[in-house]
Amino acid sequence: MPSKDGTWYIASVDDDAENAVITVSTILEGGQVKIGNNGKIESTISEVTYVLDEKKMDANGYEDVPFTIFPKNDSPQEKTIRIYKNSADPRLNKITVTVYDDANGVIETVDAYYDIVQQQYVALIDNYEDDRPILVEARSLAVKTDADGNTVNAKAAVVEYGGDLSTAPYLDVASLNSNTNGVITNYSVGVEPIDTKYSKESYKLAVIKNSLNINASAKTDKMNEFFAATVDADDSRLLETKVIYSETGTDIKVILDQPYEQVAVGKFENGDYKMGQYKSVTSKIADGEKPYIVFSKQALDPEVNKGN
Repeated sequence: MPSKDGTWYIASVDDDAENAVITVSTILEGGQVKIGNNGKIESTISEVTYVLDEKKMDANGYEDVPFTIFPKNDSPQEKTIRIYKNSADPRLNKITVTVYDDANGVIETVDAYYDIVQQQYVALIDNYEDDRPILVEARSLAVKTDADGNTVNAKAAVVEYGGDLSTAPYLDVASLNSNTNGVITNYSVGVEPIDTKYSKESYKLAVIKNSLNINASAKTDKMNEFFAATVDADDSRLLETKVIYSETGTDIKVILDQPYEQVAVGKFENGDYKMGQYKSVTSKIADGEKPYIVFSKQALDPEVNKGN
């Protein structure tokens, strides 16, 4: 899985593992890959049995292994795999948000997804007119069986934004009774590894009321045009920018007022638009091209944003 900022990747191995089988592949046509500083450059896919550095694994709880993607006609892309020993793994497994009515009945339960661009977990709930009571639950990923046959988990903690994770209780399942506060309510989530000598990790969580109204502005060097569009929560709608025309070769920029919406500007490439979770996107208008804007309210799975 990718790291919090999506620039490197994370895996884990058993505490007593001496080697790790690493497989790296690319979907780039004509691309090549290499694992390690002294690895062999291979076409499309490479697999090696990597000997772990015992001293690094014991001292830090992990080892960073570099790998390189070589696009056919572009500069090499340097990336890293961080391999944790299981007892030092500080990753989250799942965050769940439950919304209640005034009689304490469950209205909905949603799982948060990880937004690599915003570098936070996002839970999209319905667009309630008033603030609602919610329960935030967090579970860590790492688990092992101790010498006595007992199951031991990494622990998690949840606090409201601005709270102190260092003094929060770390539990197998962390839970926090709270209330939404406007459109976006923020929280901090922490994970304490199974072996507490290793570092904790903290994450951001945004609980967002998923409004169907998109407020956006589109800008060129000639004019600004403000407009609103209603998009189905489970659909993508293609909106032709009839009010926005620009001279050939200029830029059009679309700025969204909510962090979880997706937008793409341009035309079809290989049968599809390039989509991404961005608050803004700029696209060059080519000769004879009329710009289009695509809005989507569907949350991308974090796997989509891994990169190559």
